[in-house]
Amino acid sequence: MTRIKISNNMWYWGGLNDCDNCYSLSQYVESNGYSIRKKYLAFIHEIGQKSIGGSRIVEHLEITKGFSFWWMTLLAEKSLLKSPAIQDCLKLYALAEILEKEATSAIDLYDVSNKQIKESILIICKNLSIEVNIHSQQDNDKKVFFISKFGNWLFQKTPHIIKGTAWIVRYVFRHWQLRNISTVSWFSSDKTVFFFSYFINLDSKYVSKGKFYSHQWESLPDLFHKLGYRSNWMHHFLLCKQIPDARIGVDLIKRFNTDSGRSSLHSFLDSYVSIRVVARATVTWLRLIMVSIWLHKIKSFFLDKKSVVSLWPLLKDDWYKSTRGVVAFQNALWVELLNQALSEMPKQNIGLYLSEGQGWERAFIYSWRKHNHGKLIAVVHSAVRFWDLRYFNDSRTILEEDYLAMPKPYKIAVNGPVAQQTLIKANYPADNFIKVEAVRYLNFENISKLNNIKHSANNRYRLLVLGGGIPSNSTQEMMNVLESESKFILENFSVVVKAHPDYLITQDNYYNLKFELTTDPLYEILYKFDIVIGSHQSAAHLDAYLAGFPVIIYLPDGDLNLSPLRGIHKIPIVNNRKTLIGALRSIHNGREGPKDCFFWLDKNLIKWRKAIKQITKN
Repeated sequence: MTRIKISNNMWYWGGLNDCDNCYSLSQYVESNGYSIRKKYLAFIHEIGQKSIGGSRIVEHLEITKGFSFWWMTLLAEKSLLKSPAIQDCLKLYALAEILEKEATSAIDLYDVSNKQIKESILIICKNLSIEVNIHSQQDNDKKVFFISKFGNWLFQKTPHIIKGTAWIVRYVFRHWQLRNISTVSWFSSDKTVFFFSYFINLDSKYVSKGKFYSHQWESLPDLFHKLGYRSNWMHHFLLCKQIPDARIGVDLIKRFNTDSGRSSLHSFLDSYVSIRVVARATVTWLRLIMVSIWLHKIKSFFLDKKSVVSLWPLLKDDWYKSTRGVVAFQNALWVELLNQALSEMPKQNIGLYLSEGQGWERAFIYSWRKHNHGKLIAVVHSAVRFWDLRYFNDSRTILEEDYLAMPKPYKIAVNGPVAQQTLIKANYPADNFIKVEAVRYLNFENISKLNNIKHSANNRYRLLVLGGGIPSNSTQEMMNVLESESKFILENFSVVVKAHPDYLITQDNYYNLKFELTTDPLYEILYKFDIVIGSHQSAAHLDAYLAGFPVIIYLPDGDLNLSPLRGIHKIPIVNNRKTLIGALRSIHNGREGPKDCFFWLDKNLIKWRKAIKQITKN
């Protein structure tokens, strides 16, 4: 367990021991969240603006006139799920602040198994003229670590160019069938709306009847249809349990497009793949590799001179993935697919897309404007979490009007006062927003909940466990803690687990903890339960809270709190057996969550109606 002794205090990088003068860097980051987040966002902005050979990084990465590939890199995207090293970057900023406050001349460094973290700490200490006494793990521990991590090490050592090549072969093999969708005769009129979405979370009851209904958009498409609009849908194809292969995806699209209603048309972005598109993407990828080699001096720019922190050891792999590897090739392909699709589509006056701050969104906005389509609205469809850095940018990035500035939508549709105030505090201009209802959460008003906790027939509470996605040890650790107290759990609770699609949970891995598994939509099953516990990574526990259920959040020591309930509501947060059992014992009554605090929830969609009038009027 990595720890750093500074003066008489011991600072833990990850988990924290309960001892005197012991402190957690994660807790320091949480306590100073605004200032540390601001430092990191400023650092990312400044990297893109640094110059090499008389041109800025954003200019070197200009892959087509007016669009810089920089905005699609993992660095600019800032996703903690895709780039878990960001949490360590934030801890480095915290460590630098602590060292400067302590003004110490020497520190002791214990058991640093992560080479990148060790190198980063040594750079900070060198810049501050601090002596470092390193206390290493035992040789046996190193040997076990080496053996257990060998497979991962081998993958990491594989050149990014080889990984990128393997990815495109695999992509073509899996997605080529999507070209079997016949050319769609898209709707084109003033009464047409364009949706860009993901081909997941479809309602199985509608699907069985050959009809399209998305739980990401819920009743919003119906509102447009009632107002006389027809809709064009472009989908990202994603493999999931409901759609395990391309053949089933193609079949569903064809069925949706032959629906007797004919009020909507659907296609996949990947249906525009062709040899020509792949060839153009390959050329862009090879150009990026050459530019990346030319920009080898970028390493020096990762030293944040204001805070003496160098993030190069932690972020260099993200840079190489984004300019040489799988991420680079995938993004280059998206650029070409979006350009092809939007060039063939008749002019769309209104466009809506799910806004999550992902790299492909930048290319979509650029292509939308390049081909002279109309007003594009970014729809914030869930909660805006404090540490979801994809939603946040340095104020200079937000306000910049440079020809290679980050592509921005016409307006941002915010779904509640929390999201609105969070983004305003993050320097987004208030006039950029349109207020709308959170359509994803309207169903939770239908869930009836008794004021007191119900008992099942066997006199046990009904406990719902919500897992998080990859990458994280949060879900696994939560399940291990539940299993470690299986006797208490099984005596007092009947357990049902709803796993995240990206991190499946099986009974085989937790044989002492007997539970059922469910894949049913949350709003259809919540009424059956008394208490909900969820990984901090999953936003699903917010759904349970909004429905009025007692909620417990599992947050491992050392993790930043990614919960949408962070810092807003007094929700029990647990991280071990003792705190979990204490929280489960202390919850006796249900409560009604303050729905309006988070989202605007009006089933008549009054705000959406006003927004549509505003968009079409201007």
